[in-house]
Amino acid sequence: MRVKIRLFSNLKQYGPGQEGAFPLDLEVGATIHGLVETLEIPPLVKRVILVNGYHCRKDTVLADGDTVTIFPPMAGG
Repeated sequence: MRVKIRLFSNLKQYGPGQEGAFPLDLEVGATIHGLVETLEIPPLVKRVILVNGYHCRKDTVLADGDTVTIFPPMAGG
């Protein structure tokens, strides 16, 4: 299956060629946890992950055509 990945800020370094947006082929049944491992994002790197614009858990199963957005946490006020 193929998903769309969108990486922002310092997380772009984990994309191929440090690109911010790219397609990625994964095995059917892949989870967010598996995706993070595939991208080799270290566990200590803080991140927010959305699937199709919604917050998700690391055990969320991805589907063909999903868009996964990963960005660092933001603070403001």
